[in-house]
Amino acid sequence: MKPVYPAPKEEIQPFFEDRPCFYQPAIWYTTLVAIPKKVMEAMKRYPPFYQKVWRACARIPRGQVRTYGWIARRLGSPKAARAVGQALAKNPFSPAVPCHRVIGASGRMTGFSAPGGTAAKRRMLEREGAL
Repeated sequence: MKPVYPAPKEEIQPFFEDRPCFYQPAIWYTTLVAIPKKVMEAMKRYPPFYQKVWRACARIPRGQVRTYGWIARRLGSPKAARAVGQALAKNPFSPAVPCHRVIGASGRMTGFSAPGGTAAKRRMLEREGAL
């Protein structure tokens, strides 16, 4: 399924590669009060558990991180950390749903399916002041 996001890939690609970029999606997202309506509508095509994970992830403030287990506990499924990871791996709304703000229980940078992998995740978190 094609990601739903208000910018074409060529506009956000430099952001993931840590190149100069006029468009800064993480900053754009954090200025919003809620998940954009277009994204919320598109989420309805996915399993309810994924939607819950993505909504919980979207509430992680800029400059902070949470663990997969934290999201699982927040959703009332404390043993579902791996399922949370699977839902985030399929997140087509990044960075509007900032899955880069979710890390492993040990504090390690774990799985990030966007271009650049965990190195890009680390750069994004450093840019946001979370590391």
